[in-house]
Amino acid sequence: MFWIIFIVYSIIFGFSTSYIAKQKGKDTSIWFLIGVLLGIIGLLIVGFSKDEEDVNTEEYIKEEFNDKYLNENKTFNLTTNTKAPIDIIWNSIILNQNHVALYSEFKNISNTKIKSIIFEVECLNSFNKPVNDSINNLVEYTIQDLELLPNQYLSDELFIDLDHLPSTRKVNIVIKYVLFSNGDIWNYNQKDLIDTELHIINNEKDLNIIREFNGRDVISFFEMKEDRWICVCGRNNSVDLKICARCSRDKDKMSSTLTIDNIDRTIIEYTKEIDRKRKLEQEKSEKNKKLIAKRNTKKKRWLFSGILLIGLFLSTIYIFQVLLPEQRLAKMEENEKQRDIKINKLVNQQKYDELLQLYEEIIIATGIDNNIREGMLKIANKFIEMENFKNFKSTISLLENNDDEYKSSYKLILNEYQKENYENVTQLISEMNEGNLKSGYITEETTLIVGLDLKYDLMYSPINKYKQKVSGKKIIEYNNGELIDGNTYEFNGAYYGGTEIGWSENSYLYIGDTVNNKLEGKGSLYIKDYRYDENTFLKHYEGEFKNGRYDGEGVVFWDEEKGGTSTPVPEDITPMNKIINIKNPLIKATFKQGVVEGKYKRYYSDGTFNDSGKVDNGVQNSTKYGIDDKSDTHSDIKVPNDIKIVD
Repeated sequence: MFWIIFIVYSIIFGFSTSYIAKQKGKDTSIWFLIGVLLGIIGLLIVGFSKDEEDVNTEEYIKEEFNDKYLNENKTFNLTTNTKAPIDIIWNSIILNQNHVALYSEFKNISNTKIKSIIFEVECLNSFNKPVNDSINNLVEYTIQDLELLPNQYLSDELFIDLDHLPSTRKVNIVIKYVLFSNGDIWNYNQKDLIDTELHIINNEKDLNIIREFNGRDVISFFEMKEDRWICVCGRNNSVDLKICARCSRDKDKMSSTLTIDNIDRTIIEYTKEIDRKRKLEQEKSEKNKKLIAKRNTKKKRWLFSGILLIGLFLSTIYIFQVLLPEQRLAKMEENEKQRDIKINKLVNQQKYDELLQLYEEIIIATGIDNNIREGMLKIANKFIEMENFKNFKSTISLLENNDDEYKSSYKLILNEYQKENYENVTQLISEMNEGNLKSGYITEETTLIVGLDLKYDLMYSPINKYKQKVSGKKIIEYNNGELIDGNTYEFNGAYYGGTEIGWSENSYLYIGDTVNNKLEGKGSLYIKDYRYDENTFLKHYEGEFKNGRYDGEGVVFWDEEKGGTSTPVPEDITPMNKIINIKNPLIKATFKQGVVEGKYKRYYSDGTFNDSGKVDNGVQNSTKYGIDDKSDTHSDIKVPNDIKIVD
């Protein structure tokens, strides 16, 4: 145990030291070894050492702007229809291994959802001349089943194969028809078509400055015409529009800042603003660097202090939990050795009173362990044997008051002791010593009043109306020290042996209801079968009882010799008893005061039906066999004196 704690202790200090070294720019692997070898001393050394110079310099990389709207493949439509509900944003001719395709992007600039579009593509070469001729270079396309919302872009559906016109390098698209979701159709009018005019800003530096304040889609100067105005995004708008149909920029604002005439002044103002912002950002950056450096220094101090405190804490734990406990453990082991010697001496001398006093002193000093518990239970058994009940009760009470884990079990033992069930007390103590006193069964002596013969030999004879008082025991279940009142009884009984009534001990098992120690209510009766073992019972009767006898509806079963289960398997009902439930009935009948009285049905041993009938005062009238007088009084039967007959 010592070495395990020492290794963990060293590894913790190794990692702590290497972490501080990393914060100070030092070699972590070397300082890890120093921390492992020197422990808290290595931590103090690295904590008070100077930081290494930071040889890394911060580099600022200016990211180049990746123009989304302008590249060598994208072009703008040659004509514009300012009244069309569709804006043609751009066109791109894609060349790939002699394949030619058109890729375009449209935008719904109306206020209504669009369902279908018909447009015409005019294919041109690099000189803006028609491919083939001015008729065959026109291709009409239809896009249907759209759900194009206002201000929504359309591009995925606008990929058009132009392999049949391989010379195409530019296109001009004209929107012909647009079907709206409300059923309206917009028609193309040639008069509304105008040539697209753009004054592209070619100076890349100026363009980037303008875009920083106006957005990345800026490509041209603002220009005002008689019949239209041209937005900086490239859209030719109708004169009556106040904002751009494509980008929603304000016409008046652009006219004062982004025209060819005032662009130089605007760029100067923008440049000053950029310089001002950069200066503020630089000042803010420097301020943040100082703040971060200050926070890092403070963080390192707190971190070092925290790790140092942890180190001191671990060192304290190591001292008080490893070094000192080992000394205490050695002393305790010596004390326990001396204690055990003293206990064994008192046991050998049979001085149990002194031993009880010694155990009490030990419990006050150190509490209860398994050895103390086992020893005290042993002397409790000795006190029972010696009939020293006062010391027995003192022993168990001492355990009950100091051993919370088994408190309910001691309570159960004392309960049986108060009932003077000393056999149960001995059993419970034995189970406690084996560690099994969680659940089980105990017995309680009792007397029962039952019918004279509970087998079927006298179930037609009036003599069976007698009752007898028998001795027996009630089987009671307990669970975690709590008694669960059961309904299982094992008792002695008489039986008819052919010429006289005999007597057998513990020969019957009853599971059912009782009233005033009489079998009464519903229950099942089992008879002991010694062919298995002395704890196995065969099911004999199931039904209603009254005043200790069969009374009401019931079933008598065959025993194994006359049929029943061919390969019976005993079922555990308690650790003391097993039962075999015979399946095949002998007779289903109405009983009164222990004998058959009324309707019945009889069966063969294999379970098949035999006959039915009625018994009236001992006279049986069978539907199969006729009348048979079974009212033999058995007057010659001699009942032994030890069988107590009750009224």
